[in-house]
Amino acid sequence: MRGFDVNKGTYTLTERETGKDWGNFIFNDLSYILYVSHLGDTNAKYLNHDAVQVSVNTAGSNWIYVRDEQTGKFWDVAGYPTMAPVTDYKCVHGQKFTQITSVCEGIEMCVTYV
Repeated sequence: MRGFDVNKGTYTLTERETGKDWGNFIFNDLSYILYVSHLGDTNAKYLNHDAVQVSVNTAGSNWIYVRDEQTGKFWDVAGYPTMAPVTDYKCVHGQKFTQITSVCEGIEMCVTYV
């Protein structure tokens, strides 16, 4: 399923190659802002009391990797930037969360950003 779910207030992607990043901005009352792309790339910022954005990390610098200790192979949940052949890919963007799931090397993965 791809598209908006009006009842849940979510948007679901089932293809990694979309032509453009699909992102979600997650923020809290403490002025912390997290951007998460459909590939799991993140960019975090803090907005200080003078409305100046302070970068917590830079775009393209944060990825969560999985490594099979037996084979030494490694990948990430969306198969990028490792270009791993993941299957059953799904990204759900919702209010205050993004969840990315997939399967690679027979291992099911799920990462939820909140």
